[in-house]
Amino acid sequence: MIKTLAGYAVTGATLVTGGGLALVAAQAPAYADRFSTVYSCDVPMLGSGAVVLDGRLSSPGQTAVTRPTGVRLHLSRLGVGAPVPIDSWSASAWINVGGAENSAFRVTGSGGYVPVGQPIRGDLTGDWTPAVSGTHVLTVGRLKITVTGPAIGTVTARCVPNDRPVAETLAVLPSYYPGWSGPIVPPYAGSARPVAPYRPGWVGPMA
Repeated sequence: MIKTLAGYAVTGATLVTGGGLALVAAQAPAYADRFSTVYSCDVPMLGSGAVVLDGRLSSPGQTAVTRPTGVRLHLSRLGVGAPVPIDSWSASAWINVGGAENSAFRVTGSGGYVPVGQPIRGDLTGDWTPAVSGTHVLTVGRLKITVTGPAIGTVTARCVPNDRPVAETLAVLPSYYPGWSGPIVPPYAGSARPVAPYRPGWVGPMA
């Protein structure tokens, strides 16, 4: 039997608004700064409400122009104390880029069953390719959360931040310097030293 919106509107409203939907990020690498902001969320047929996002945004910290760079928004708590079980969930967030370049990209993630009263846990990930060198600042923008379950059907909340604190900074180096035949290679996390670029006529990188 197909359920109508009226049949689960009360339950859905409790889950998404009355339940105090909140996002709290867990531990992330040391270079990721914790941020907190208030979102205004709208749920079709159910109304609007304010939620708080506390999180950490992780990036390599350093990359190069034209190099695809992975970014992760790690969530440890999403939807505290849901009064009904959730069969599956999905979420997406826009990451806004400022500073040396103005741009935006999206991170997404999804998960499966969540018992009654338990938070949603998971990661939202995505890639961004910088076009300009310099220092870039990343902020978390618009957010969309969709949950499904036998008692609620499918409920989607679309949220807009009231403010946008800086969540992460990313240093972007030029791809090439004059006279070099290869890009600068940023050091990997945990490496003892950076990898130097190649120069014409060399048979290997500088030690």
